[in-house]
Amino acid sequence: MIPPIAASDIEKVSADPALVRGGVVRSVRSAAAKIRTWSPPVLLAVLSAGAFTSVLGGPGLLGAGIGALTAVGGNLLTDVVKSAIDGIRAKGGRPEDVEAELVRRIQEALESGGERAAGLRTEIAGMLREYGLAGAAIEAAVQSGDRDLQAALAEGLAGLGAEFGEFAFVLSDVDDRLRLIRESVDQQRAELQVSVGLQYRQATDTRLLLEHMAVIERRTRPAGQAGGARGPRRPEGSPYKGLATYGEADADVFSGREVVTAQLVSRLSGRLSGPGLLVVTGASGAGKSSLLRAGLFPAIGRGDLSEPARHWPRHVLDQPTRTPLSLLATLLAGLAGLEVGTVLDALKRAPGDASLLVRQAVDTDARRRGVPEEEVAGCRLILVVDQFEEVFTAKTAAEVEERAAFIAALHAAATVPVGSAGTPAALVVIAVRGDVIDRCADHPPLVEALQGPFTLGAMTERELRAAITVPADAAGLEVESGLVDTILGELRSSSGGFDAGVLPLLSQAMLTVWEHREGDRLTHRGYALTGGVTHAVTASAEAAYESLAPDGREVARQAFQRLTVVSPEAKLARRTVPRAALSEMDEVLEVFARRRLIVVDAGSTQISHDALLQHWPRLRGWLEADLTGHALRSQLIDDADDWERNGRNASYLYRGERLTAVLHAETRWRADPLTGTPRLFLDAGVRAESRGRRQRRLTFVTLSGLLAVALVFGGVALFQGSAAREQGAAAREQQRVATARQLVAKAEAALHSDPRTALTLNVAAYRIHPDAETYASLQTAITTTPYAGRLTGVASAVRSVDYSADGRYLAAGFDSGAIMLWDLRDPLRPRRVGAPFKGFEAGATVLFSGDHRLVAVSWDGDVTIWDLADPEHPRPLGNPVRGTKYRDMGAWLSPDGTVLATSAKADPALRFWDLTDPTRVRPIGGPLTVYPKRVQALAFSPDGATIATSGSGDDPVLLWDIGKRAALVGKRAARAGKREAPRRLGRIVPRPRDLVDSLSFSADGRILAAAGMFRGIGLWNVSDPAAPRPARDLLRVSMGSKVTFSPRAATLATTAGRDVGLLLWDLSNPDFPSRTETLIAGQDDTTLAFSPDGGMVATGGTGGHITLWNLGRAGRPRALGPPFVGHQGDLKEIYALDMTPDGTMIATGGRDTTVVLWDTADPARPRRLNTLHGHMGEGVDAVAFRPDGGLLATGDGQETVILWDLADPARPRRLPTSLTGPTDIIRNLVFSPDGRTLIVAGDQGTIFWDVSVPGRSLRLASVLEGERVLSVRRVRDGRVLAVVVGSGTYATPTATAVADPTLPATATNEEGADSGGSAKPRTDGPGDPNGARLWDITDPRHPRRLGPGLIGHDADVATAAISPTGDLLATGDGKGAVILWEGARRLGDPLVAHGTISAVSLEFAPTTDIMVTGGIDQNAYLWDLGNRILPRQLGTALSDNVDTVWQMAFSANGETLATAGSRGDVVLWDLRPTYELRRHLDETACLVTGGGLSREQWTRYLSGLPYQDVC
Repeated sequence: MIPPIAASDIEKVSADPALVRGGVVRSVRSAAAKIRTWSPPVLLAVLSAGAFTSVLGGPGLLGAGIGALTAVGGNLLTDVVKSAIDGIRAKGGRPEDVEAELVRRIQEALESGGERAAGLRTEIAGMLREYGLAGAAIEAAVQSGDRDLQAALAEGLAGLGAEFGEFAFVLSDVDDRLRLIRESVDQQRAELQVSVGLQYRQATDTRLLLEHMAVIERRTRPAGQAGGARGPRRPEGSPYKGLATYGEADADVFSGREVVTAQLVSRLSGRLSGPGLLVVTGASGAGKSSLLRAGLFPAIGRGDLSEPARHWPRHVLDQPTRTPLSLLATLLAGLAGLEVGTVLDALKRAPGDASLLVRQAVDTDARRRGVPEEEVAGCRLILVVDQFEEVFTAKTAAEVEERAAFIAALHAAATVPVGSAGTPAALVVIAVRGDVIDRCADHPPLVEALQGPFTLGAMTERELRAAITVPADAAGLEVESGLVDTILGELRSSSGGFDAGVLPLLSQAMLTVWEHREGDRLTHRGYALTGGVTHAVTASAEAAYESLAPDGREVARQAFQRLTVVSPEAKLARRTVPRAALSEMDEVLEVFARRRLIVVDAGSTQISHDALLQHWPRLRGWLEADLTGHALRSQLIDDADDWERNGRNASYLYRGERLTAVLHAETRWRADPLTGTPRLFLDAGVRAESRGRRQRRLTFVTLSGLLAVALVFGGVALFQGSAAREQGAAAREQQRVATARQLVAKAEAALHSDPRTALTLNVAAYRIHPDAETYASLQTAITTTPYAGRLTGVASAVRSVDYSADGRYLAAGFDSGAIMLWDLRDPLRPRRVGAPFKGFEAGATVLFSGDHRLVAVSWDGDVTIWDLADPEHPRPLGNPVRGTKYRDMGAWLSPDGTVLATSAKADPALRFWDLTDPTRVRPIGGPLTVYPKRVQALAFSPDGATIATSGSGDDPVLLWDIGKRAALVGKRAARAGKREAPRRLGRIVPRPRDLVDSLSFSADGRILAAAGMFRGIGLWNVSDPAAPRPARDLLRVSMGSKVTFSPRAATLATTAGRDVGLLLWDLSNPDFPSRTETLIAGQDDTTLAFSPDGGMVATGGTGGHITLWNLGRAGRPRALGPPFVGHQGDLKEIYALDMTPDGTMIATGGRDTTVVLWDTADPARPRRLNTLHGHMGEGVDAVAFRPDGGLLATGDGQETVILWDLADPARPRRLPTSLTGPTDIIRNLVFSPDGRTLIVAGDQGTIFWDVSVPGRSLRLASVLEGERVLSVRRVRDGRVLAVVVGSGTYATPTATAVADPTLPATATNEEGADSGGSAKPRTDGPGDPNGARLWDITDPRHPRRLGPGLIGHDADVATAAISPTGDLLATGDGKGAVILWEGARRLGDPLVAHGTISAVSLEFAPTTDIMVTGGIDQNAYLWDLGNRILPRQLGTALSDNVDTVWQMAFSANGETLATAGSRGDVVLWDLRPTYELRRHLDETACLVTGGGLSREQWTRYLSGLPYQDVC
């Protein structure tokens, strides 16, 4: 029963606001979904009743606090509450019935209408406002998490304000409360995130420390204990995986991702006690697969996730493709010991129950592995689904349905608790590429996991360093100093960082460096030999392209053109393209993305590395064919984006000439037409231009009369007098320039595919307008193309060609049976010898046997030997072997020309013939049956003791020992009729099986090339003929390729038809052949021969022409002899080199601190004169001969110069006084022309010495103190110029040159110490090390800086050279870039010929406009500086040095060049062929081409000019 309530009780008790709001909160929560059906009176009644009920403290105090509440409003609300309580008491009700009664009474009062209801609303409104009850109600709804309740209450409260004016404040109160809630929740969430982040960081750091401690423990454990230190592991294979994925077994060489692995484990640990679905995402090439396999799995195995988890099963579903459920069923069936079909049916029928299947599988697997029973229930499957993006390749309805079931099964396995442990049965990690993650959101089971994916970003420099050094250390390899910086420098993007896709490129580059290792060292040389990251990228790109079908290759071309920006300056850059814009190219892009060549991320696509733009020939070929057009298209796309961003404002549209240029270029874009915004932009421009044209036409009509009059009078004046003639001459000159430039462009485009036409176009351009540009283009063409002319034979296909032993004569046999001879004594003027003579009625194969005999074999089997003693009149010798018509015979000659082997279709046995007596050709022994059918191909080894044979069909290649056949075919063996039968040595079965129709042995007999008709060319090491070893892979050229080894080095030539041409391959490492030459002459070459010295190649084809190829190139400097080495031991590197002016003596300073003197009077046979000792430190860094050759100065890194008297060069005498001074490492030594003054320049300054009196040298002055001097030269006008490192901190005005002063010698002691005469001139500080400065130090007491700093390099300036005239400088930086300068004016773009991983050496020729550069690629290059803005490479590389070319020196007349390598080797080059070619350039080109443009060609290329015979 409810006791009576005294009025005094009501008045004494005041309501607690928190208590009142609590009652409202309770009412809202209990009402829940019913609120949606409430009318405004009901809502007010519930809120009021909740407020009153909350302050009723119990039966004894029922009604206490009501006065405080009702006092806010008035008496009407008090009366309603009292009457409700009295009614309950009268009925004998319980206290818990009060709220319902209050709701009913208040609802009735409000719904009754009239003034009473209005007054009651007013009182309730006052109570709601006073106690903030509307806000309390909405807060309760938010805390409930019931979004239906929240929406219903918000609509109800809004309805109050809309229906009754008294409640207009409610919406404002609710808005204020929501804002307070939001701020409070945000603050709590931020504090929680800080706490969680701190815990996450601590968990990650703890895991890293545990792993670090484990490493320390293993390293410090005694070697005798299990797991103790055993030194570095030395795996049989490479510690680098290339483009392959690292697996769990590779954990010890998987490095650089330790922090990320620990972070991932920490993220996964948060799912140990609950739902375990985690998404790992990142760009393609970021390393997701390797992280999960080689990072996460080993970490779990070490117990990093938890101690029990180290025994949980770990599995990967790789590339789930279109049938992912089958893969999952196979895995679970294997774990559970069930039939795959049964599991698959269960998953398809109820994928949501997958958790039960997984639980069963895990339990069964755990028991099978002997896991204790008490731990079985806690086991979970750790499942990685790698390359999850593959599930989206599903196309059919069934495949889409299976994908949905697969995702549902994964979600159930990772989130549905099952088993006694009450946790899900699996931890599922989904790895998906960033560009596909949005498609995951289409599947509701994945949405929650996508709220917080684990994103794998790009690696830092520190991580990339670890990825190089840690695997090397694990494999016991030493990384050469500076190699890591070199590789990372090449990987670095133009922005200075590292892109997400560099990891696979780095791994591939390191794999190739390992393959070229030197013992246990990874070296710069090995990296240079691989081509570095550049080669890794381009080779991978080419392989990806070749794997595409023809249609896919065209799509690839379009895709890469869209992904490349071509600037107006024809520079290439990467363009980021929205993913949707390339959606139709997905399949092709995927091929390149898998090789990490394209990075596809969420919403965008871009090329992975700048190296692809700069060095993939195919991409540059696509673009360079129309660079202007691609530049216009790139600019159009950017401008169209601007137009779109600015609301398609008409002011952004193209008009006039710009629009015309784009429309003209668009005709070349038909294969890849414009779409999207660029298409709309261009169409809008066309429409706007049309409107403007109509307006201009009206204006034109109005003014046409006036304009006609003006033209009449203006025309009369214009074409009168000498001005008109001058203008006409200028116009004609401009036409000639334009025509010459067009011819040059066409010639450069055709040089690779049609060198003869290219050369004739170059000659025509030079004759039409002989200037520096046309001269340089002609010179480049003639010195870089191997094309050396064409010989015209008879009107029949060339069947074979061969050189005589001395290389003078070339013979050709034709299908018609004709034979022809040419005299090639002067290769530029080949002379046909005699008339073609008819050898046979069928095709003729020709082979030289000695210098004066020619063996000819017909297709019918006839063999004839021709005597060429009088080559004008060949005559047959002795009794020829007669064959049978249609015999289809093959013939092969031994290297010494004494044994002929034949096999014919009608007589397939292999027969040997004795050619020692050309008058009596006799068989050697009986026939040898090799195959059921004829021998298809045969090759003699270089010593003639071994042959290789191939048969028809898929017969194996057989190796035979035929002994020294020349000895066996001698007269004694012939008379005795005895012969040792050939003995089979080995057997080669090509894999895959193929018809081998061409064989050739390398010059050393170690490698056999076997060309298959269909599959490719097999390379076999036959050093042990009984066990031939195949190379790593086939060499794939084209169907039906023929093979021929050069008689010199490991060069293989392969024929490949009209379009591919003749290819030359370097097989120094047969496992990794590299293509060195592509020779295309526009005909199907089917036969070839090398000259005896390997320098020339003759090819013959179906057109009856023989093409000559000069592999050394026209005008190429000639090596005067093999490299010679003077420095001994491990420290052979040459630091300094100089040559006497007459070229008869050379001095080299070495790292071994010695100086070696050479007599080079006979440059073909250099003779070492003496080795000079006396220097200390780390090497001799500078050497210089006095102009008369009688004195040698040598300087080292200890600031010491030693002078050597060379009066008797064979017995040099060290002078007693050494020159010392504060120069640091001495880099330059320069004598004055009279030999009286020596300039010593180093890293910390320059000193002038008087050396006129041997043994009493005087220090004259010091200059450029503290400056690193790169080059010093006394130029022709007598000035002494110096280049120093650094841009400087201020600019000194350039002054005119001053005369070379006479420097008075100050008193000094005999040891060369300064007596106070040293000048202290002001210098300006180094400034930016990427720059340099030029100083005139002719008068060392008054040095003058010439002009501002030389700024333009992207790395520290490391080398410099000054031209003989002093008007041209060259500077080189640490990334291999060389810049030319006239004073302080930069000339053109940097030259980068030796790669970007090291500095280059520089030197100017003393007499001509030629510069030479040397670099880490083992090459030296000559440069023609006739056009200083666009220098041209002069011929091919000078490549006889065995390692880095770092020192070079010219003789005074410039005819001899010495190049020194880092292996101590020196090569002397005769430059006279180069100078001779330059003097007769156009004449030489005409000799090579056999004449100028024909009239038909002239009409095609030069229709606007009268015909001219340019040759």
